[in-house]
Amino acid sequence: MENPSFFAVLPAAVRYDARLSASEKIFFAEITALTEAEGYCYAANAYFSDLYGVDERTVRRWLGHLQTAGYIEVEPAAGGEAPHPRRIWLAGRTVRGAEVDAAADEAGKNVRGAGKNVREGRAKMSGPTSQEQKNNNNTGARASSEPAASPSRTVGEIFAEFCAQYNLDQRLDDALGEFASSRAAKKKPLTPWAAELLCKKLRRLAAEAEARDPVDYMVQALEESVVNSWSGVFALKEYRPTPPAPKRQQDSADKPRMIGADADISALF
Repeated sequence: MENPSFFAVLPAAVRYDARLSASEKIFFAEITALTEAEGYCYAANAYFSDLYGVDERTVRRWLGHLQTAGYIEVEPAAGGEAPHPRRIWLAGRTVRGAEVDAAADEAGKNVRGAGKNVREGRAKMSGPTSQEQKNNNNTGARASSEPAASPSRTVGEIFAEFCAQYNLDQRLDDALGEFASSRAAKKKPLTPWAAELLCKKLRRLAAEAEARDPVDYMVQALEESVVNSWSGVFALKEYRPTPPAPKRQQDSADKPRMIGADADISALF
């Protein structure tokens, strides 16, 4: 198999997942690149072993960890009338023509597809089953009062849109990333809907505090949550604006000296 020449995708949900090693994150990005052609990756373990210079046991461990984390689905090779090699799908769209079960979200897996690098899949050929219809009826009121986040948006995209409202402030982006990593380390990773609620609450807290610098307030609220291992963000009991970085004062010795017509030049040495 030739190495792909197109870009790989590394969503923020994977990038900030503290459960994954750096190698596993790169491995996931490689899989996204290999799904471009067919909608799934069919590379064998030996291919990845040669590509990254590791043994196949390591590759199997990477695959198992990514699957347990909910970022990929592995379809075993099949024989018989329709033989095919093993297939690796990106979780979030469809697997083997059936919609991905919501168990991935239930487990806190917040990578809901990777844009065009996942197969769009086939639509369901039949309507909901009687049990599904019953569940829909039982949860109709709750669903109408709790609109879900768009399944095509990831946590990283939601954070990026939020930071864009504040001129892509790097402090805010870093603080959001640290908060997401803290949640993932506690095995409570953010879902896209939770990320939207987080951004709304941060904006509300800064407004209620009448902070002159909303970004500074939100950053301190996020940092306080990370330090205390909280799962949410709360109003600061004592908000102290971060002082601006001190400006470098120009050395007086570097200033040009004014020499008048009657000045004693010897006094300048």
